[in-house]
This record gives sequence, structure tokens and C-alpha cells, in this order.
Amino acid sequence: MGKSLQYGVMLSVMAWGIATIAEAQTVVPPPPVNLIDQMGVDLASGRFQLPGGDLSIGTAESGLSRVTHPPAPTVGGGSTWSDSDPDNFSQDLKWDPLYYNVGDGEPHSYYENFIRSALNGESHAFFVSTELDFVMTYRGPGPHYSLGDARLLCDNQITALNMQGLCTVTLKDGTVGVYDMQHGFRLQSTTKVDGEVIDFAYYPGATSSQTGLVKSVRSSLGWMLKYERPTNGPRKVVGINLADTYCDMEATSCAVSAIYPTVTVNTVSSTTSISRNGIAVSSYTLGPSNITQVSPSGVTKTITCSNQYFCHQFYNFSAASKVSSVSLGASTWGYAYQKSGDKTAVTITAPNASSRKIGIGPFGQLWEIDGIGRKSMRTYDGYRQVDTVGRPETVFTGSLETWSYTPSSGYTRYTYDRTTLDPAGRDHANLTTITEIPKPGFSLANKVTTAHYILNCTFEKHCNKPDYVIDANGKRTDYTYDTTGAHGGVLTETGPADSSGVRPQTRYTYAGLYPKALNSAGTLVPSAAPVYRLIRTSTCRVATSANPAACVTVPPSADETVTEYEYVNNNLLLTKVTVRAGNANVANVASPTNVWQSTSYDYDVVGNQIMVDGPLPGTVDRSYTVYDALRRPVYEIGVDPDGAGTLPSVAIHHMYDIDGREYRTETGRGNGVNMRTCVPTAATCTYFAVTSYVQRTYDPTTGLEVKSITAQP
Repeated sequence: MGKSLQYGVMLSVMAWGIATIAEAQTVVPPPPVNLIDQMGVDLASGRFQLPGGDLSIGTAESGLSRVTHPPAPTVGGGSTWSDSDPDNFSQDLKWDPLYYNVGDGEPHSYYENFIRSALNGESHAFFVSTELDFVMTYRGPGPHYSLGDARLLCDNQITALNMQGLCTVTLKDGTVGVYDMQHGFRLQSTTKVDGEVIDFAYYPGATSSQTGLVKSVRSSLGWMLKYERPTNGPRKVVGINLADTYCDMEATSCAVSAIYPTVTVNTVSSTTSISRNGIAVSSYTLGPSNITQVSPSGVTKTITCSNQYFCHQFYNFSAASKVSSVSLGASTWGYAYQKSGDKTAVTITAPNASSRKIGIGPFGQLWEIDGIGRKSMRTYDGYRQVDTVGRPETVFTGSLETWSYTPSSGYTRYTYDRTTLDPAGRDHANLTTITEIPKPGFSLANKVTTAHYILNCTFEKHCNKPDYVIDANGKRTDYTYDTTGAHGGVLTETGPADSSGVRPQTRYTYAGLYPKALNSAGTLVPSAAPVYRLIRTSTCRVATSANPAACVTVPPSADETVTEYEYVNNNLLLTKVTVRAGNANVANVASPTNVWQSTSYDYDVVGNQIMVDGPLPGTVDRSYTVYDALRRPVYEIGVDPDGAGTLPSVAIHHMYDIDGREYRTETGRGNGVNMRTCVPTAATCTYFAVTSYVQRTYDPTTGLEVKSITAQP
């Protein structure tokens, strides 16, 4: 039978945000620092981030997202990304020398060669050889370990003259990347923790010193990014659902529907224009000492520096080659840099003459003084990991601007495990303790959170996960994991005991599922390897202090609450969530003695969630979303408020200007089924009646919002 209303209290579940593999709620790492400011300047390098052609297909749980990045920095004369339009899939190994002075008064030349990897958004360096007076000493094929605990292992010894075979990089979470040494160190495939495999194809013509350009990125979940790179003319990236449209990995282009996400980049002379699905996004022009970026409405941003290429392309070590100002309309932001050894202080002066100053070291941001004088800081240990984070109320000795300071109160200290070794003889540098030191004037004890990690583990997929965590209140939570190497997900999470001594426990069950994609004959075929998904959780309404799983019985008990997840979709998108009592039979109508409810989800071919069907019988509690070509929600249509009655659904209409800003948000009512046919690009829809709206106005020279009004038509 179909879905039915559950009697009693049940969990409300949304389709997006469901973890495909459950993770422990462990200690929270230090907050990240974003060194890209609001004007698009990378404060660490002093270069400007050019607008890119980002796009996505699918969802965060099943899909591919292209995120553009500026070219990677060079180190010691090493190579940069070969792609003129680099993104998060421009991933390869790089051979880079790092030079040193021996310092013994003799004319020696000494440097270390290291292999730098880019994989899954992480960068790691593996030292593979040293040279003294042109005599090279190699460290063999590995394994080699980075400070970030990634592992490099190659088929053969790595030398400048022997680049044959494959190398694998294994990240701390168990993600594995395979690189082909013989063909430019290019990434051939990535296998994620849940079993998803991402394969890569490249355009020919690569050499050992320059990788080929990406042609295709294909996920075993049935998604592809196709890179079209003609010798002359616009470059294009298209997202494709392979369960709907076949496309060969080696093809230079494929005939696809216009609804698929597409980014087009066209360079004519010194001007580059970017559009998405035929809609202009931005353009920029490289001048002799500046970059001019123009939005579709004409909002102009001018970036000034000594050389156009230094403004965006290379890692800059001198103040003369960095961005010096950014102008937006009549407003100008100034940038000044002061080096001190391997550290740089950057002063950003706003149009109102206020300024903030940021100190940046070799591992990231060290301190900041904001526009009103508030100070924050952080320090790093010898392994490049954050060990203290200070806030504006932090008391410290010394001076931030002289790079000599020590926090004394009002800060957070982080400690890592560097003594516990695995069978390979390496420490994992896992975060084990967070200590919050209160600010002065308060008679408070330090708040300490600790985590203990699994010892003598076999697979990275569960090696770096805690088997228990004790929070700042002394409450302990225990975890067990899959240890077969399949996915490494949490199997049980047992929380702190309640007043009766009962420890609540959640039990997780997974299944290896096979997504499907079309082959060249047009037949849907399953993937070669499974992708693991969470399919069930179990908790107890009633348990005992001796057994937190006492409700799990044969036959099943009403004291057990079970949540089941279904992925009846070729791309393994979540299609149904059912919450029920352990003894419920979903084939029968729900009742006080047969307690269950389910919510279903539907998607379009691009992966947008277009419908949510709630637990009530029939279609009365369905809600819908209509999207435009850029995957932005245009109409959000609520549930029918009175079933078969005459009341229409509440709906929201989002309207965007040519710069992509939401300039008008309308609230009203309409027939939900008919509104699904509303044209996303049309200003009005026959089936939608506006009852109120919010109108926003933007400054034509800066693009900033200057007015917002709420009114009724």
C-alpha cells in the first residue's frame, strides 16, 4: 500500500542533507580562515580571483560540482597547473624542487625534491629525494607520508629519469587517487570513501612536464562533466546525467539537451566573457596594469597592480607585483603589504578610510586587527596545525604586529596525538583535546573536550575516527565503525547515560547499491562496483542500563523506532524516508497499533528536487519547486491547505535581475499542480496571485543593495 499517516510523534526528515555515510559527532576542529576578501583578492598571494565558470549537476550527495580556482602557486621554480581554466578537477602530481643553503661555508648546492599532490580539495607534499652537489639520493617508491597524513605509493622508484607506472595517494579519510606517471602525472581515477569512483579522460598531447587538459570527468553515480576545448572559439563545460543521455568519455563533445547546466568561456583578444546556459554572467579585460571586470548590467570593478599577469596568475612574493587597489564605482579599496621574512602583513583600507590589518604566515592567517581595533590571533605547531585560536577578548603578551605574542586567557587550545603510531610507524595527528581557557575576571574552570582514536586500525576509512569522545561536561559518547574497509561508516553511537543509567544508542545499517547509466547501445547498466548508502537507523524508546539495544527483539518491538532510507533512482538520489515502530508493517494502513509514516521525493533530470510528498494519503501534502536554467528556485509551491477544498496553495515567486541578484520576492497563492507549468523566465504566471512582495533596489555603479521595501500590490 501507499504511504500513510503515522500516529504519535515521529521524526521530520528533509531529503537534502541526509548523510550517505554516518560520521561521528567528534571534536570540532579549528575554524577555517577564508583569505579571499569581499572584493575577490587573495590576501595570501596578493592576486585577484578572476570570475570563473562554476556549475553543478545532481546534489551534494550524488552529483558533480565544478569550482574554478586560480592557477596553483609555484614553489622553488616548479610547475604550475597546465590548464588555462583550472578548477577543482585540475588534479595531478607535480615534481617540485625546494632549495636550501647548506650553511657550512662551502659552495654546495642542496635541495629536496618533493611530489606535490592535489586531490579532493587537499594539497600534500611528499619528499622523495635529496641532492647535494648534484648527487641525487632517492627514497624509493614509498610509501611516503605527508604532514597531513596522506600516503604516496608508486609502482617504481621515483626519479627524474624513471617516471613509469602508477602512483596512488591515499588521504586521511580513505579517499584514493591513482596517477599515471608516464602520462604527465595525471589523475586517472578517484575512489571516495563510500565507493563512488570518479574517472578522468584527457586531451592528447601531454608530456612528462605538462599534463594534458581534462576532457571528461565521470562519476559512477551516473554524472559527467564534458569539457569542450576547440582550437579556436569558445570553451565549454557541460554537466550531463548519464542515466538519461549517453556520452562517451573520449568524445570531444556530445549532443545533449539544452536543460543541462552549461558554462561557456569565450576569449576575444584580451577580453573574456562567461555565460551559463546562454545567460551572460560576467566579463573581464586584461589591461597593461589592471583588470576590468564588468557585470551584465554594467557594474564595473577595476583591479590595479604593476602587471596584469601578476594580478591573477602567479604567486607573488614582492609587494610591487600584488593587487594595490580595487575600485567599484566611485569607491576604492587599497592594499598594502609589508614582508617580514616568511610573513606578510596586509593592510586593507576601505573607502571610508577605516582599515583592517591581517598577518599571514607560511601556514595561513596568524592575526587580524579589524576596522574597529578588535584583535584576534592564532598560532601553529611545528606540524603546521593550528594549536591556539584567540578571539577579540583574548589576553596575550607581546605584540601582533611584531609577530611576537603568546595568549594567556580567553582563547582555545588544540592538542593533537603525535605519539600513537599505526603498524606503518606513523602518527595520525588527530585532534585529541580542545581546551577553552576563559577570559579574565571569571571564576570559571577550563572547558575540556577530549577524543580517543582507534588503535592498530587497518583501513584509513576508519583509522582516523574516534572510538569515544568526552565532552566539556564530562559526558562520554562511544562509537563503533565498519572495519571491513567497505565504507568505514559509524555502526553504533552510544550516548551519555541518563538519570536512570540508560545510554541512548543509534544503530546504523548500510547497503552497497548499484547506480545505473546508459551504455552506447542505450541500455541502462549498473556500475561495476557498489556505492554504499545509509539505509536504516534504529533507536530505542525503552532500553536498560545493561543493554542500550534492549528494544531490538525477535519478533520486533514497538519500543524500537526505525528510520529507513530508499534510493529508487538511477543516480541513487534519496527517494523515500520511512519512520516506523519496530513492529510496524508498512504494507498495512497506519493505526495506533501499526505506527509508520513516509515522505517521498522526486527530482528532474538535472538533480533538482522538484517535489516532496508528505505523509498524508494522496497528493494533498505535496509541495513543489520550479527552477530556472541556472538551477535557481523560481516558484516554491506549498501544500494544499484544505485537500479537495477551494483554498489555493501558498507560494513564493523569486525574481532575479541580469546580474543574478534577487530583486523581487513575491508571496501569494495559486493552484499547485498548474503552477508547475509556469514559465521560469516570465515575470508573471496566470495561476499565481500576488498578495505581498519585497522589492530591492541596487546601486547601478557598485551593485550594492541600497533600498528594500515590503508592500502589497
